[in-house]
Amino acid sequence: MNGIGDGFTVEATGVREENSVRDYTASGFMARSNSTKVENAHVTNLKSVTAANDGGYAAGFVAISKTGGLAEVGEDSTQVKSLIEANRLVTAISYLIPSYTNCTVSYVNGGSVTGDVAGGFTADFQSGTVDNSSREANDFYAVYNLDAVNGQSYAGGFAGRVYSGALADASKGISILGGLTGVNVNLSDLLSVINAYVPYIQYAGVKSDDGFTVTATKLTEDTTVGSAGGFVGYASGAQISYSDVTKLKHTIVTPPDNLEDTSAPTYYDNTKSTYAVTGGRYAGGYVGDMDIGSAASVGGGLNILGNSIEVTGILDALSVVVTTIEHSDVTGGPGGYAVLATGDLDNSKGKVGMAGGYAGGIYGGHIQDSQAVNFSYIIGEIAAGGYVGEMQPGDVAKLLDNASVLSKVLNIDTVLASVLQSFVPSIRNSSTNCVPCGGAVRANAASDTTVQRGMAGGYVGHNMGGTIHGFDTSRWKDEYAENDTDKTYNGPMSLCKAERIRSVYGHEYAGGYTGLMEPADTAKVGGLKVLGGLISVNNILGALGVIYPVQTNTAVYGPLAGLDVDTWNSWVQYVGKYGGYGYELAKAGTVTSQEELETKLADYIYGYNVVAGRGQFDSQLYGGDAGGYVGCMNSGTLTNCMAYDAKLVSAMHSAGGFAGQMKDVIDYRTMDYYRKRYEGKTR
Repeated sequence: MNGIGDGFTVEATGVREENSVRDYTASGFMARSNSTKVENAHVTNLKSVTAANDGGYAAGFVAISKTGGLAEVGEDSTQVKSLIEANRLVTAISYLIPSYTNCTVSYVNGGSVTGDVAGGFTADFQSGTVDNSSREANDFYAVYNLDAVNGQSYAGGFAGRVYSGALADASKGISILGGLTGVNVNLSDLLSVINAYVPYIQYAGVKSDDGFTVTATKLTEDTTVGSAGGFVGYASGAQISYSDVTKLKHTIVTPPDNLEDTSAPTYYDNTKSTYAVTGGRYAGGYVGDMDIGSAASVGGGLNILGNSIEVTGILDALSVVVTTIEHSDVTGGPGGYAVLATGDLDNSKGKVGMAGGYAGGIYGGHIQDSQAVNFSYIIGEIAAGGYVGEMQPGDVAKLLDNASVLSKVLNIDTVLASVLQSFVPSIRNSSTNCVPCGGAVRANAASDTTVQRGMAGGYVGHNMGGTIHGFDTSRWKDEYAENDTDKTYNGPMSLCKAERIRSVYGHEYAGGYTGLMEPADTAKVGGLKVLGGLISVNNILGALGVIYPVQTNTAVYGPLAGLDVDTWNSWVQYVGKYGGYGYELAKAGTVTSQEELETKLADYIYGYNVVAGRGQFDSQLYGGDAGGYVGCMNSGTLTNCMAYDAKLVSAMHSAGGFAGQMKDVIDYRTMDYYRKRYEGKTR
């Protein structure tokens, strides 16, 4: 599809009437796709796609994509059962999965997408595959020259929403195969069925030379609404790999004169500050909200099995639907990118907003070798982090809301911890960094008696039972298996670091690396109550062990750390032309070698500030803690965790060079803090 030189426009003009649930779709290639296979299709010279702000789906290539179900094939349950038990299930399912191979969309300058759910390539991707691996190296993209994605509920540079289609309805689960019980399904067939409803996206990045912006600010009772991300707004049960975002737009942000001031109205004044990614509830440089919500309903679907499920069977079935993102970076332009998550709930319920340089919130799922590069400001209300705002396990109760599923599992005492571990979020071999002069992270809102807010960290604002591992080689995916049993990860590895942090401010908790670190209370995450009577006391203790927060091989550094020649020169040239914070530093000029750069920067030592803003004690609330590495650590494990270049740590209640508070710490080893990289130098 090729538009005229100035670009072509697409618009769905329908508008919802009161109480209507009708959807309106618009896209550059096809508006709706049900079990469609597309190869070598390209949209060029697209100017704009527009659909309604309520119930409108707008995208550059396909607005809504989903997998059909066997229920649509026939109503005769006897025939469906016969089909399944004849082991022809995989063959039948394969025809129902939509796929897009070597498909792209290219916008003219200023190209945009606008709708309730909006994405540069797809708006609502319920299932299927996107694979652009056949394209040439350094050209693994699906979206080109995008300028803006203007969503309401969900928005992303590639997709507004990506999730496991039919599995989203817990009443159906895998039972979309006819709702049959007592059916004997081969395990490999079962996994294939689940796979059919899990979206796979690979080598399908977003590239914009001038940068682009993403917005989704609507708030409803649905706690996923208001999610914006550079690649995807909301991801659930998705498998994403080798899909970079290059690059988010540099926008003008006006900070307070003192970055750690308790009042910072200019961040929220849209006449003074704009952002590359803006979300009402979640905003992230790559993904707004990442969870296991849709994947969870597979637990109920397992009831269709007639025979007992082997331990390995349930583990494979559950793990295949956990969201994973790997080898996928987000990059800002030379001036950096900024992220804002802020919203007001009705009925005086207070502020919401989780912001992160890579992810706003992670609720189950895993990220591997994926970097957030060159952010300037990360501003949230509840939580904010240079990499992720908040991370905690997915809701286990949703996963196994019918405990009778586990009654079929052999050796229940050994399987529980492993099942839970699949839904404990992990970040591995992934880092975040800021513009050369340093970036600022802020969680602005105060807590009340019902909601904990104001948690900020240079890497993670709130880590509740999550794991962060640098130089990690633990089991990942089959593609790294050297034989049938060894699945040790042997891909790119690195320290999980936050580089060039200048300021961290959290109203309640602030840490150079982590704001608040605490175990995931089983009651808060749906817990183990559904498993009552099936597990022993010893097993309970083992299960609890997997939800303590763990951070290994991590570090935070101040401004100017880890710079290379290209990063420095591009920033100097940009600031010299457009101005901005660090203009005086940029006057030092470009360099021709790494040695010249290090010599030039030797006299500049800035350091980073960490401040918890609470100024008055409140017996009903916790907070007021700050640390050079962690503001408050209620429990968990830290191993080889470093804090370099701290300059100021300030808090009303507890302030420490490394930690404000540490309570019930399991273990801590090889921790270092307040170290200057250049001895004898002053600011």
